[in-house]
Order: sequence, then C-alpha cells, then structure tokens
Amino acid sequence: PPPGLSIGQPVTVLLQSGAPAEGLVLPRDAIVRSTNGEAIGWLHVAPERFEPRPVRTLPLDSGRVIVAAGLNANERVVVHGADLVNQIR
Repeated sequence: PPPGLSIGQPVTVLLQSGAPAEGLVLPRDAIVRSTNGEAIGWLHVAPERFEPRPVRTLPLDSGRVIVAAGLNANERVVVHGADLVNQIR
C-alpha cells in the first residue's frame, strides 16, 4: 500500500475509461426532466426569463455530468434551483 494511507481512511479513486468526451461540465442538479421525460437545461435569457433547452448528457461522477449537446459555453445556465424553475413553467 502507498505510504500515508491508513485502514478505514476515505480515499477518492479516479478511473479513466472509454474514449474522451467533450462538452460542458455541470452539476447534476442543473439538468432536469421535462414532462415528456426529456433532459433539459434552463438558460437565463433575460431578467426573470428562462428558456428550456433539450440537452444530451454523459455521466461524469456522482455530482456532475457532461453536457455533450444542446448548450454552448457562452450561455448562462441555471445550476442552482433548476428544479424550481422547472416546476413554475
């Protein structure tokens, strides 16, 4: 075992598998399901105005996803409270 590790000590293990993926890394909570089950991200387009955008995601880890299609890097995406915006529409 590596020096500095003790039995029972929590560790983080990173595993690389498959081909590299390109996209935006967002918190898992930023992507919600629409009424038809489609994955969507909410864009903040103006004050108090939000627009749903269908997205294609890939899993990254337990708290984040990779948005492979549907969002651009220069857009403002709702990352906190997206489920609340989804309920109001």
